[in-house]
Amino acid sequence: MAGNASCNRLTGSYRLTGEGLSFGQMAGTMRACEEPLSRQEAHFLELLQKTHRFEIGPEGRLVLHTPDGQSITARR
Repeated sequence: MAGNASCNRLTGSYRLTGEGLSFGQMAGTMRACEEPLSRQEAHFLELLQKTHRFEIGPEGRLVLHTPDGQSITARR
């Protein structure tokens, strides 16, 4: 997978099994971010690593879920 984590680009592997989804080791650029983007990016990466399943939500949005009930919603 590849994308933008707020300030930095990232790339890594993923594993997809039915509704199960997990991400492997990530690599990213090391740009300095201003607050609060730095905190936002760290939280995003933490949730991404915890992802264990996904769903396609209303309006076709991708929703990633963690085991502890947190989620990330991808929007265009």
